[in-house]
Amino acid sequence: MERRGGEPGAHWHDALWRTCPPAAQAFDGRVRSRCVGDIRISTSALGAWDVSWSQQHIAQPMDRFMLMWVQHAGTTEVQQGGNRAVLAAGDLTVINVSEPYRISTSSDSRSRVFRVPRSRFGTSQSSVARLAGVPIFGTTGSARVVSSFLDAVADETAGSGTDVSPAIVGQGISLISALAEELTFAANASAAEGRDLMARIVSYLDERLGDPELTVASAARAHSMSVRSLQRLFAITGRTVSETVRDRRLEAIRHELEQPRSRTRTIAAIARDLGYTDAPHFSRSFRRAYGVSPREWQQRSAAADGSNGRPLRA
Repeated sequence: MERRGGEPGAHWHDALWRTCPPAAQAFDGRVRSRCVGDIRISTSALGAWDVSWSQQHIAQPMDRFMLMWVQHAGTTEVQQGGNRAVLAAGDLTVINVSEPYRISTSSDSRSRVFRVPRSRFGTSQSSVARLAGVPIFGTTGSARVVSSFLDAVADETAGSGTDVSPAIVGQGISLISALAEELTFAANASAAEGRDLMARIVSYLDERLGDPELTVASAARAHSMSVRSLQRLFAITGRTVSETVRDRRLEAIRHELEQPRSRTRTIAAIARDLGYTDAPHFSRSFRRAYGVSPREWQQRSAAADGSNGRPLRA
């Protein structure tokens, strides 16, 4: 099936409905669409195109499919589920047509779009769905193999009178599934490595809370990473490295103030042992964190355990 444009997007419905939603604005382009078994393959030169598929566009028959978008030339931006993929030639992404998404193409955009029944991905369905709106850069590794294979299949199906075996197209779907599993495994491994690294860094910080020279730079240096990488790692906790050190110091001091042995020492000395050399600054930080002064916290702990020992002044 081939359509040429220059008309409002509604006239493209026959060619695009099973691949993309009809656009609201006029645009120039060409789409060739062909089914090979239960997989629809479209090659398109859409020109500048910006279209959103909202919840109201989602039809029941379409929720059985996913799209594999392969960029052939120019650029395309796909947004879905909070992800944003800006695709250049050779790049890929997945579009889950049962959820809202947006597509924007450049004036020289050329793409190949494979509409695949979810069932064809078998046990890899969830891995493929997780790639919705995620850019897959097809310049190296397995992604390059998948991109090149799909591009070649699309070229063959677009050729006049050319028959492509459904089995060959099926091999492309198997490659997509394998790539999705590979990327999911890599993401999980990266997350696990990140958690292990985080645990090692926090342990390092805990061992050095009493060192007033403990800094973000020294912690990064000790783990052979840049300050920026260290901060990015801690960003997933919602706190910076400095905030983490501060909070763990305050918690360690709070715990120490609860111990009977602390009543034979000044609060300033306890704070100094845990990295606070500025007593007024420490007192303000402690009150901000716990709502009372360090002295009040220590006195409450002494009253709670029935101790007769009178804590020393700060």
